[in-house]
Amino acid sequence: MKKFYLIFIFLVGQLHADINVFIMAGQSNSSRMSSKILKSEIRKKFPHSTLFKYDKEGSNLYQQWKGDGTNNIQNDGEIYKTFQTKWKLFVKKIQKKHPQQTLNLQGLFWMQGEADGFGKKSSQYYYKNLKRFMQDLRVTLKHKNLPIIIGRLSNQQTAVTHLKTIQKAQNKAGTLKNTAIANLNNIPCSDNLHFKNHYKQVAKRFVNAMHRLRRKRIRFLYPLKKYPSYIKK
Repeated sequence: MKKFYLIFIFLVGQLHADINVFIMAGQSNSSRMSSKILKSEIRKKFPHSTLFKYDKEGSNLYQQWKGDGTNNIQNDGEIYKTFQTKWKLFVKKIQKKHPQQTLNLQGLFWMQGEADGFGKKSSQYYYKNLKRFMQDLRVTLKHKNLPIIIGRLSNQQTAVTHLKTIQKAQNKAGTLKNTAIANLNNIPCSDNLHFKNHYKQVAKRFVNAMHRLRRKRIRFLYPLKKYPSYIKK
């Protein structure tokens, strides 16, 4: 009887367990990494997790993903606006399907920079734009301590004109609070730009970087159910 009782308590606990969500966003190397591969790596370190993924091949930060650092969507880039709309729909869908569970946003992976690296001006302003974008994400997603992992462009991505400038900007951004770098150096590229058949390595490095960052901090929990006004019906 005691064994049955313990099993029952365990199953009830599982039914009401938190749903931990990670976000992946960026451009081509993000879009070409399958959700299945990334979720598999995430769940090795963070059980009971799911993934929201939105990306656009060839997209840049300086215009299409730009954020103004506030929760006002009006001045944001068009792709970033779409990201925000799809995120709200994702949250609404999860909460409708699992009304008794708490949805926790646990971290964000950012894989982008190639498009900005082809322009001199956009590469020079990449740090400033990235810093403001991350500030905007934390305000917009209502998570001031959101852990963010930046996938630093690889030394194999030699097709990027201003590669070193972007890498330097990403390294600098990676020193900001609750932010870190996923070092993608030496992962083979098929065309000096895309990782092709090596996205499992990319996913593993992102997840390991997130795991290291979170171990340095307190457990970041973001229960969206405490913010009913966040989802507008």
